[in-house]
Amino acid sequence: MPAKRPLPFGLWPSPVSAELAARGSRRFGMVQASGEAVYWSEARPEEQGRQVIVRCGPDGRPVDVLSKPYSARSRVHEYGGGEFLVSGATIFFVNDKDQQVYELATPAAPQRITKAAGMRFADFAHDASRARLIAVAETHAPKGTAAAHDLPRNALAAIALTGKRGQVTEIAEAHDFYASPRLSAGGEVLAFLAWDLPDMPWDSAALYVSDVRSNGALGRPRRIAGGDGSAVFQPEWSPDGQLYFTWDQSGWGQLYRWNGSKPVRVHGSAGAELWRPQWVFGSRCYALHPDGRFAAVSSVRGMPFLEIGKRAGGRATAPRGTQDKAARIDDPLAVGDSFAALVTSAVATPAVMKFGRGGLHPITERPADFVEPGFISRGEVLAFKNAKRQMVYGIHYPPVNPNYRGPRGALPPALVLAHGGPTSMTDAGLKLRVQFYTSRGFAVLDVN
Repeated sequence: MPAKRPLPFGLWPSPVSAELAARGSRRFGMVQASGEAVYWSEARPEEQGRQVIVRCGPDGRPVDVLSKPYSARSRVHEYGGGEFLVSGATIFFVNDKDQQVYELATPAAPQRITKAAGMRFADFAHDASRARLIAVAETHAPKGTAAAHDLPRNALAAIALTGKRGQVTEIAEAHDFYASPRLSAGGEVLAFLAWDLPDMPWDSAALYVSDVRSNGALGRPRRIAGGDGSAVFQPEWSPDGQLYFTWDQSGWGQLYRWNGSKPVRVHGSAGAELWRPQWVFGSRCYALHPDGRFAAVSSVRGMPFLEIGKRAGGRATAPRGTQDKAARIDDPLAVGDSFAALVTSAVATPAVMKFGRGGLHPITERPADFVEPGFISRGEVLAFKNAKRQMVYGIHYPPVNPNYRGPRGALPPALVLAHGGPTSMTDAGLKLRVQFYTSRGFAVLDVN
């Protein structure tokens, strides 16, 4: 190997161009499964940020199922999320341009369902027995009116799929914000989250359950967890009809089950955060499998910790070959006889992967490497104390280039990145915007 040439830090020639950094920065949205197929949405810089829905079946071939000019993106709460729902062979999605709900049954073109001016939708549940969708609905006053500057109004709404197709009926509106409407398998009970100003969802999101009457209206909601300074995240009905959720009552997010009279802790421990801040709809930190297992992804010192166990009890274990390969694991879900999730590693862009023997396996062929490995700087988690003696974490990326080094005795310039807060986080996954600088001779500290 030829010796590296000395060159001032920051001036090293690099193949990581600004164009390449943008092309390699696709942002994933939701991930869902239907049978053996996995669906996800991804925003593509090369298409001016259009968010495409992709399907990948057992053959491992990803196929775009949402064609131009449609873009699946919700703007409820502005951050959005919860932009599509797969139900059998049908996809319901929010179109970015008009924020209305559409139905997609390939190969037919999308069909518009709602025509509700001033309303936005997100986070769907399919109430098949009543031929309707249940969604979070956000109403904005018309521009130019006296109420145009008021806060939008949030509610849970039912959207008719037959009869008066597209008719929107509010079914819950007593709280300032709603999220995660989830129907029991038979459609008799609706679980949902709600919270009120000045709280954010990670402050006091409460979990409610409500009987669904024969006419589709909700009975009186019952709060079963959260609120009063603790918060619930991701209510989910198991295939056998039990309601699961994560709750930070202990100070750490842990997995619970509602036994009909009280919450029962299923999994979790101090120091492992099984929870996610609900900036967007539809995110998940655990998955329930029909065979009685669960997969849970906690955060430990800013790194993912995956465990799989049985819901009936017993010890959960970390699958071999996952902890050392993943810098981030998001949105686990049950697929076929296994689990999958969106996984980011230190040397590759995010991909949907299955958990199997030997570790993580991409469900589809990975794209060719954007950058030769010799130009990739791997992040190292650091911990230090600030002036108030509080522990602070960060990920340090040293300058790396196979052809150049800095002058002897010189230190590289450093970039300190600060992500949006207060509950966001960064990770040590491959980010070409970071490699753009490190491959040129900059050090980067990504404060977590």
